[in-house]
Amino acid sequence: MKTYKLAKGWRIFALIVLFLLIALFVWILIMPFVLEDVADVLMYFMTPLSLGMLAFLVYALVDTFKGAIQVGDKGIVHIHPLGVNALRIEDVKGYEVTDRSLKIYPKRPEIHKKITLSNYKYVANATELQEWITSNFVDIEAQVFEGEYTDIMSNHDYGVTVQERQAYLKKAKLAANILNWFGSILAALLFFEGPFYFITCCLTIVFIPIILIVIVVFKGALRIEEKQGSAYASIHLGLMLPSIALAIVALQSFDIFDYNSLWGPLVLLTVVLLAIVILVIKQSTKQVKRLSMLIGVLMSLTAYSYGTLVLTNCLFDNHIPERFSAKVVSKRKHTSSKGGTSYYITLNAWGTLTEPKETSVGATVYNSTKEQDVMYIYLHEGLFDIPWYYIRKVVE
Repeated sequence: MKTYKLAKGWRIFALIVLFLLIALFVWILIMPFVLEDVADVLMYFMTPLSLGMLAFLVYALVDTFKGAIQVGDKGIVHIHPLGVNALRIEDVKGYEVTDRSLKIYPKRPEIHKKITLSNYKYVANATELQEWITSNFVDIEAQVFEGEYTDIMSNHDYGVTVQERQAYLKKAKLAANILNWFGSILAALLFFEGPFYFITCCLTIVFIPIILIVIVVFKGALRIEEKQGSAYASIHLGLMLPSIALAIVALQSFDIFDYNSLWGPLVLLTVVLLAIVILVIKQSTKQVKRLSMLIGVLMSLTAYSYGTLVLTNCLFDNHIPERFSAKVVSKRKHTSSKGGTSYYITLNAWGTLTEPKETSVGATVYNSTKEQDVMYIYLHEGLFDIPWYYIRKVVE
């Protein structure tokens, strides 16, 4: 059997990076115990994170030395730090290539384990290895595409003739491109406050239901999941990006006074939307295929539900707010590793609060405020009885 290992240059590079990262996380691990001004909360967070990262880095280090791929007339063997995984040629169903890995699937997964080669591009003679795999095994992705395309071309819902079905598939892909682009543009526009902010929020909120309607209209030719090499059109980005943007904008724009009043409606709306999506998928594709797809959809719907509830609750709230006053106890700003800066001020107890409360503010309010300044707090009831508030500086 011929053995393939990580190329020498990549091995040296990996060793340098891994040793530096191990040193970094060792320091992060011991930092809370050697420095005096480290908060307990930081220690509880950083300790398990550091231990997890160190375990992963040590695994990668051992894999750099020990990891290997062996191929021959009988099959393929993957040697890794946790053991050896081998598949005979006759036991292999096929292979799948992604941007990050090459996966070899067994015919009987209950007996044999799948082989995942995450670093196959960086082994010595990688082209030779890939040629051996492609010449000995079936490309599952191409097989799936062919099967899906055959199903589409034989589906009478898409037209009477093959030409009509091909035209129908083109229309579905065009619709997917339009929805994905429009959803991406809406997601970007949400982060720009201006005269069209309210309209953009409303359009984004109604955009997700429109996507679900379009999926039903195209009778399964449009899919929610994004699957590499699929013959079907996907509106994955059109669903995900606006949903995440709505949640982020809602978090940044409005301060909820009592989150306990939000959780119930949030769970209810998410469950209802998930049930609708499952019904839409079953209606259009006759089955719900993958758990990973449902988890991704659930995450998007949760973000959409949060953004929709908060923005609708606050933007359409016509109740007269109740005004309170409080003094600034302290202020702080936090700069993230990506360069973004968040600003916070802490006010003494106001309204029904019995202790000081920290809240986020904009840079203008932060820079124009100092400790002991008096601030006005405007507490709104909320359209859905989810109280929210905003802060203004008292102008003398």
